Amino acid sequence: DFGLTLGETRSPIPYFKLVDGEFRAEYQRSWFGGFDAALEALDATWRFEAVYNRRTPVTRVDTTYDTVPAWGWGAGVEFHPGDGDTRINLQLAGVDLMDTPRIMDRNHVLNFNGAVSMPFAHNRWQADLRFFVGLDESDTYLNPKVCFVGWEPHELYMSVHWFDGEGTTLGGFYKDNAMLNFGWRATF
Repeated sequence: DFGLTLGETRSPIPYFKLVDGEFRAEYQRSWFGGFDAALEALDATWRFEAVYNRRTPVTRVDTTYDTVPAWGWGAGVEFHPGDGDTRINLQLAGVDLMDTPRIMDRNHVLNFNGAVSMPFAHNRWQADLRFFVGLDESDTYLNPKVCFVGWEPHELYMSVHWFDGEGTTLGGFYKDNAMLNFGWRATF
C-alpha cells in the first residue's frame, strides 16, 4: 500500500490565541501534503506516514499568534504474537516545528505509544492496555481496561486513566487527575 495526499483543510481542533486580554479559538486553515505506506512482512503489518503542514499555529514569547511550517511523522507495527487473538500495536511518532525562534510551544515532540488487546477465559473477557510515553520530555499516559464481553451485545468494563509528566506535556497538564471508570456499553 502507498498513498499520497495533498489538500487544504481547516483544523478541527482549536488553537487558542490571546486577543485583547482574552483567549479566542482559532481554527487554522492550511495546505498540507503527505504520504503513507504499509507492507506486510515478518508476520506483521508495518506502517509509515509523514505530513508537511504549511501553517501550524504557535504562540510567540511576546504572546502574539503566528504560524510556522511543520513536519509530522509516525512509524508503527501491528502483530498477533503466536498467531493468536492477542493484538499488539506499537508506534513511534514525532512533530517538528520549523522556523521557531522564540515560541512558547514545544518545537520538537517525540513519543512512543501503543495498545495491547488480549481476550481470555474463552473470549468472555478482554484485557486492554493503551499507553503513551514521551521520549523527548517526561510525558506518560496509561489506560488499562478489563471488560466482560460474554453478554453480547453488552459490555461491562472497568478502566483507569493515569497521567504524569512535565508541565509542558499532556501528561503533566492532567497530572494528579487519575480517573477510575466503571461502565456499561451496548453495540447493536
